[in-house]
Amino acid sequence: MEESVRRSLGRSFGPTAADYERSRPDYPAAAADWLLAGLDDSPRRRAGWPATVVELAAGTGKFTRSLVAAGHDVIAVEPAQPMLDRLVRAVPEALAVRGVAERIPLAGSSTDAVLVAQAFHWFDTEPSLAEIARVLRPGGMFGLVWNYRDESVPWVRQLSRLLGTDRSQTRHAEELIEKLEWSRLFTPPKRTTFRMWQRLDRQGLVRLVASRSYVSTMSPADREELLFNVGQLFDVTARQPDGLLLPYTTICYRAGVRKW
Repeated sequence: MEESVRRSLGRSFGPTAADYERSRPDYPAAAADWLLAGLDDSPRRRAGWPATVVELAAGTGKFTRSLVAAGHDVIAVEPAQPMLDRLVRAVPEALAVRGVAERIPLAGSSTDAVLVAQAFHWFDTEPSLAEIARVLRPGGMFGLVWNYRDESVPWVRQLSRLLGTDRSQTRHAEELIEKLEWSRLFTPPKRTTFRMWQRLDRQGLVRLVASRSYVSTMSPADREELLFNVGQLFDVTARQPDGLLLPYTTICYRAGVRKW
């Protein structure tokens, strides 16, 4: 994806903040536990200090909730003010800061963990990795998490055909992990997966699609046609009044920072 296109799509989330908050799935609690495994053994935690966890591109706080619930001091960094406003209302326990991954507004060696949920592919990879390494303390860790639709389910596969499949994004994520390894700023990443399901009614499925960056930047006519077709897919697939269960595979990576 060209840099100008990536940045344009990344900025498109602000106007869709309401749909994003109402329709995007949460994350398995086990994902946050796995990503932050080992922090309890850090010197600061053993000394009785809470871990400081930074979440980049925190959006409306979908993943922030899990981090706060785990008992950490959370700094949520988000560039889009409409998303940040919703995060403040949803997760007031987190410290909300406006900023970007390429210029993290924190001092060097000031945090125990940096996490990114469903957003690392929007970053300018090399400068953001350098910034993440800069703000991490010795022994700190970097974690990534993505939710991917399970396209082994026929109706989900049909939804992906309407949208354009996420398989290219899956490949993109794998390429980003390779860049993380090549940077030599972090230890070789570990990987795990979890399963989760999201129950959706008709409006919820349409809002989920509408919240996607490339959908929000379509022409009004193309967007209306796509959302109509998504509604039709729900009508012929769902067993009313139960709606649909959208299955996901949640993929997590974690790596330790190297401090020379």
